[in-house]
Amino acid sequence: DEFLELSKTETYKSVLFVFDFKGVWCGPCKMIAPFVEYLKFEYTKPITDLLNSHNVLFNIIDIDDEDYSSFVKYFEIAKLPSFVYVKNTGYLPFI
Repeated sequence: DEFLELSKTETYKSVLFVFDFKGVWCGPCKMIAPFVEYLKFEYTKPITDLLNSHNVLFNIIDIDDEDYSSFVKYFEIAKLPSFVYVKNTGYLPFI
């Protein structure tokens, strides 16, 4: 809930957050990893440009990392790889 509130703030309201949920043991996750890294490199702008452009912030999340267990539960991740897109008003899961 805190993250969704943050995404609605003036600083982040034009930012598209992309969450890539993966597992280190997941074969398909490993196959698409280079493409996800390419997208991350191609579309992520410096934090100082957030207010001046449409920006994308990529977050690659290992579902086995306990630090992210609340994200995995909140977004109801059941299959891998999974992507969730968040922009100011809510989220759209894409599996």
